[in-house]
Amino acid sequence: MKIHFTVEKIEAMLKAFNLSQTELSKRLGISQVYINQIIRGERNISTRVQKELNRVYGELLDRVKVFENQIS
Repeated sequence: MKIHFTVEKIEAMLKAFNLSQTELSKRLGISQVYINQIIRGERNISTRVQKELNRVYGELLDRVKVFENQIS
């Protein structure tokens, strides 16, 4: 499932997965300053960052699925 990420969706992902901006920036391979600028609306979300957000989101969902399988 491909998501078109917006600032609101990034913020929701941070909250849902209990991630800090620093943790997310490391997973995305971008600086924490850059992700902070995106969230503050100072920079647009590039195509590359959109792709990386989708990759990271998929990885996080996979971790949830593994956990669900372990406890069921």
